[in-house]
Amino acid sequence: MSEIFDADTTDVSLVHKIALVSRVLEAEGLVLTAEMRRDLEANYLPKAPDTETAVRNYREIYDLDNLA
Repeated sequence: MSEIFDADTTDVSLVHKIALVSRVLEAEGLVLTAEMRRDLEANYLPKAPDTETAVRNYREIYDLDNLA
C-alpha cells in the first residue's frame, strides 16, 4: 500500500484524493459504495493532513479491516 503514497498528494484535488483512496481500498478487496464515497469526501479527506491519514482514519471508523 505504501507505494501508492510515495508521491506527494497534499496538493492533489479532492476528486483525485477520492480516486486514490478508492484505489487503495479496492486493491485490498474493499469497494466503496456511493454513500461511502460521499462520506469520505465530506468528512475524512478535507480534515486529514494527507491521503494516507484519510485512509487510515476511514478504515478505523468503518472497521474495514474486519470486512475484508
